[in-house]
Formats: sequence, C-alpha cells, structure tokens
Amino acid sequence: MRKYFSAAVEQLLNNKPLSIIMCIEFVVMISCFSLCFGSLQLYNIRRQMFNKNNMQSFYYVRSENSLEINRFIENEMGLDVMTFGYTEGVDIDTDIMIYSKSAFENIKMLISKGEGININKDYGTAIPCLITSELAKIYDVGKCYKLKTTDGIGIGNFYICGVIKNDVVFSPNYGFDYDKTCIIAFDPKDQIKKDADYMEFYAINTIGLNDFENIYSNYISNNVFQPFNYYYNERNNLERDNILPYAMLAIIFMALSISGLFSYTVISLEYLKRQTGIQYLCGAKLYQIMSVFILKNLLITAIPSFIAIPVILTMRNSELAQTTLISWEGYFAGVCLCLTGLIISSFISLVKINRRQVIKMLKSI
Repeated sequence: MRKYFSAAVEQLLNNKPLSIIMCIEFVVMISCFSLCFGSLQLYNIRRQMFNKNNMQSFYYVRSENSLEINRFIENEMGLDVMTFGYTEGVDIDTDIMIYSKSAFENIKMLISKGEGININKDYGTAIPCLITSELAKIYDVGKCYKLKTTDGIGIGNFYICGVIKNDVVFSPNYGFDYDKTCIIAFDPKDQIKKDADYMEFYAINTIGLNDFENIYSNYISNNVFQPFNYYYNERNNLERDNILPYAMLAIIFMALSISGLFSYTVISLEYLKRQTGIQYLCGAKLYQIMSVFILKNLLITAIPSFIAIPVILTMRNSELAQTTLISWEGYFAGVCLCLTGLIISSFISLVKINRRQVIKMLKSI
C-alpha cells in the first residue's frame, strides 16, 4: 500500500499548480455548501414553526405609545394581547426576551433538552427560562443561576427549564429568529431587572375572531395592526440576501471543481497512457495501475475535505453563525459531490486506457 501511495503522490506532484488550484476550489465549494445547506435547513425550520403555530393569524401591534394601544386592545376591544419584552442579557451578545402568559399559550416552543416552562407553576423567587445552544454549554438544565450584566448589575435568579431546539426563537421583529445566545423568560412577578433600553412589543392572535380584518380594517390600513406574514417574508428575504453571495460561490466553485477534475483527467490522460504502457511492459497489472490513479484522485478530494473542516469550524465560531445555521450535513453533501466526480473521472480513465492500444502506441514510437 505504501508504494501505491508514493506513486499516487508522485503523480499528484507532476501537475503541482493544477493540483493546488483544484484543492482550493474544493475547499471553497465544500465550505459554501455547508453554509448554503444550513441556510436551507433554517428556512425549512422557520416554515415548519410558522405553520405549526398558525402565524398567518398573528398581527403585530405598532404604535408610538404601545402601552396605550395595549390597554385599548384589552379594555376596548376585549382581545388577548401577547407581550414580548427585550432587556440586557449577561453580556453584549445575549438578549433576554420576556414572554407574557398569553405569548406562551399561543406559541409552541420546541425543546431539545429538559422541559418547557409551566406557566401555571409557582417557581418561587426563581424566574423560569429557556436557553439556546451556546448558553447550554454554560448553564445546566434544572439549576438556578444569578445572572448579572457585564457591569455587574444583577438581573435576577433564573431557573433553567430547558434548551430550545434548533436555536429558533419567536421574535416580534422578524417572526422567527435564529439565535444561539438567547434567553426566553416568564416573569409574572416582574422580578427581572430591566435596562434603560428595555422595549416591549405586542401581538394578537386572531384565530376565532370572526371577520377581524373587516372590523379592524381602519387599524390595518393605518399599520397599527400588521400581519406577521410580512415580517416572516422580510426575515426570509434578509436571509436570502445574506446567503446569496455564498450560494453563487458554491455554484461557481462546484462547476470549477468538477470541470477541473475532469480536465485534470483529460490533461493527464496522454501522460497516463504512456506511463501505463511502460508499466504494462514491465509486467504491472491493470488493477495496480488503476489503484494508483484512483488513490491520486482520492487525495485530490480528501486533502481539501480535511482542510475544509477548520474553515467550517471558524465559520461556526464567527458572527455569521449567530444569524445563519452552518450545517455539517452540507459539508458531507459537498464531500459526496467530490467523491462522485472522483468516481466518474476514474471511470473515464479506465475506459480510455486500453492495454492493446497503449502498448501499440508505445511500440510505434
């Protein structure tokens, strides 16, 4: 096996510039595949959550004086208002979202570990909350933690009920957000210490409200009530715009990589025929020759596949990963695509290299 490997490396070094270019193309393609595949997964998760929670019936309440509108909706209209509050978290990258009882009743949270918040349970002085994946590395489910801001100001005593699945949380801004560092809390006793920039958002669920759009058409036309369809679509458009350059890179480098592998095969075919003929005359077997050739192609795909791993890990630890899912499934899809090109190019070489024709060509020289 060692001699096969040495021969494969030697063949690889015979076309060093082309081999380096192909490795770079494969690394870029696999990395972009991981990003684009993850974005597609995230879109599907959002769509499932949107449909599961009947978000098409939700309306976002907009007003310069949200509290006044909130009281008007509850007192005058008799509608149940969902409240979402934002306050400073344990560091600059962590927000705490405070859901009202109505919000928890209307929005079904998916939990990957632990359990959901029981809005009818008395947690004492603790504030029940759910966390996303990055915070789950710091805090244990089923335990209480006294959280503070970066300035050392106490926020409250939080009880970790569970971990949010897929890091997809409901946000009044854009429907469903992907957030790896987020806390969702239930605070009926108003215990959470709120910062100076604390904001509240309001929403209503119109399921069961007959003829809602006609009755409140004036509020809708004045954008006091805005459908969540709008924000859901805006989030998808924003995600699409962020991912589009990477998707274009993935397509371009996929075409370059696959065509490059085939070009590499064709360019090296004449050299391979001559080398194969010499090896035949020296008594080499076809399987030995093809083993070296396949091993060489395998190195062309294996080397960038390994190089792509630290690239993807870097992406997953970057700011980009805070808004976009970066998927290992996409990595494996890119690697499989490389292997498919390897198999096809090896098959082409096997068909083109004919023992009689190669030996005949060498004898005619």
